[in-house]
Order: sequence, then C-alpha cells, then structure tokens
Amino acid sequence: MWAGSHGYLRALVPEVAAQGSATHFTGLGGDELFDMIPGIFRRLRREGRRVALSAAWRLHAQSKSDPRSMFAAVFDQEAYQDYLTRALDCLHGTGVWKARDAYNWFPPVSFPAWMSEQGRELILEAFAEVIDRGLEPLGTDPLGQQVIESISFQGGILRQFDEIFPDIHWQAPFTDQRVVEATLRSPASMRMDDRLDKSLLAAAVSDIAPAGFFTKRGRGDFTTDVYDEHRRQRAELVREFQDSRLVDSGLVEPDMVKSALYEPSSSDVGLFDVESIVVAERWLRSAESLGSLAH
Repeated sequence: MWAGSHGYLRALVPEVAAQGSATHFTGLGGDELFDMIPGIFRRLRREGRRVALSAAWRLHAQSKSDPRSMFAAVFDQEAYQDYLTRALDCLHGTGVWKARDAYNWFPPVSFPAWMSEQGRELILEAFAEVIDRGLEPLGTDPLGQQVIESISFQGGILRQFDEIFPDIHWQAPFTDQRVVEATLRSPASMRMDDRLDKSLLAAAVSDIAPAGFFTKRGRGDFTTDVYDEHRRQRAELVREFQDSRLVDSGLVEPDMVKSALYEPSSSDVGLFDVESIVVAERWLRSAESLGSLAH
C-alpha cells in the first residue's frame, strides 16, 4: 500500500544512514489519534448532549456541511453488525446510504466504475462471509474502531519498512500501544479546539513544545503536486495497462480503467483509486516475476 513512496524512501534511507543516524522518527498515526475524525460524535455524546451538539455545530460552520447529518450522527446508536449488513445491502443496490453514515463505523463504500462484475462478486462474497462470522469491531464505538484500524494498518507498514530498509530503525511513537490506549481514554472533546491544532497533544507536550507550535495557521493543499505529476505521467499509465494482469484476470473493465487512469474524478478519492489500481497491477506483475524466478 505504500509502493508509491518506495522510490522516495529508497533515496532517503542511504542519505540518512550515511550521516550516522540509525533511527528515523515518523509522525504516522498523529492525525488519527489527535484530530477530529468522522467517528467522534458517538463518543462526544457520552460526554453530554450539549457537548456533542456544540461540536457538530462548530464543525458544520467550519466545513459548510449539512448540519442535519452531523446532528443525526450524535444520536446514532447503530450496532456494528447491523451497519455491516446494511453496507452489504447498499453494495447489492438494495439499500440506501444515509447522510449520517459519513460519521458511522466507516464511511459509505461503493464499487469503482472500472471494476468488473466478476470483481464485484468476489467482494460481495467476502463481505457476506465476514458478516456470517460475526466480526466484532476493533473499538467500542466508531471513534475507537477508526483509530485502532488506522494505527494497526500503519504499524504494519512500519514493520515492512524495517524489513526492507534495515539500515534504519523506524520509530513511530503515535503507534505505541500505550500512547493509543491513553489517547482513547482521554475525553474526545479534548480534540476540539478553535485555536490549537491537535489540542490534546499540545496539552501533553506543553512543557517541551516551543511556544505557539500548535497554533492553528491553516493547512496547505498536498494534492497539487500529486495532480501535476499525474498529468505528466497519465499517458504512460494508460500504455502500461495495454497489457494488464488485472484486465487478464477479469477483475476490471479495460475501457473503463483506461478512462479512470487518464482522467480521474476531480477529487482526492479519484486519484486514490488510480493509485490503488496501479499498485495492484504492479504487485501482480512483481508476484508473477518472483514466481518465474522460483521455477
């Protein structure tokens, strides 16, 4: 899943090691632990109806989102298994997502336009098997579920970094189990502050952080460079998929995937879809090459 950063890391690690550093610290997990994330409303509701409704209104004012969906999320108590079942119905086309689902156990999901019927059936079957097994959520509410899911995923990435780039030991304090548990025990309302970024973290390190370090200043748009690079490379991507393992396997529709590669939807999600399918394609090719070497 981090294959897009492989070239950068391959260039970075020798430079860092050459300067005598044996450890590299990374902030992976910081946003999930300390920022407002979609699953927060049910946790805020436990702290009090007024706290939760006030937070929903403030977030609405900042994002210009429909306040009704946020207010509905405050009072939503849908169980994880029920939500999974409804998600499967929506993927089958027999159910309808609700506006408040953006703040539930996980956001609404859908199939990309380029996925074939065969690919969709495989996912639907896997989804149904998960429901039949009675899968339990990772946390007691959507906030805990989303934090633990993301931190576990990023912890797996760090272990891969250590295996592939052994010259540097990778440290991510925000993925430490003790830090995660302490943060999840803290009031969710401590994430909410109009003056400070990551206000809970700011309070935890107030004795050592430089003055004004966490003061909110707005954030830049990290997608600009990504879209520029995609425009430079999109013709090459389309040529790469003229001989596609994903197409050969029947998992994607060839015409649709070429269209998505060349002109993804004008949102972050559209470009993330492109990254996912390109990484999957290249992984299949590398696995095929390793299989040939083994024989």
